Amino acid sequence: MTKPIRRGELRQAILATLYPGLVAPAAPKDGEASAAEDHPRVNLRILVAEDNPVNQAVARRLLQKRATS
Repeated sequence: MTKPIRRGELRQAILATLYPGLVAPAAPKDGEASAAEDHPRVNLRILVAEDNPVNQAVARRLLQKRATS
């Protein structure tokens, strides 16, 4: 993927990787459930390549917050 990455494109890429047979629908509108919520949670490791310490902290916090929700 190339920058800038749009949220919907990232979601589609993740779903395509996790569920290769799934044809992911378009990004949900506000208030609608996303396709990822229809699937059980799995333990994943995510590599974030970022050299800026502030951005590293932001990415770490976003991922931690998402993992607990």
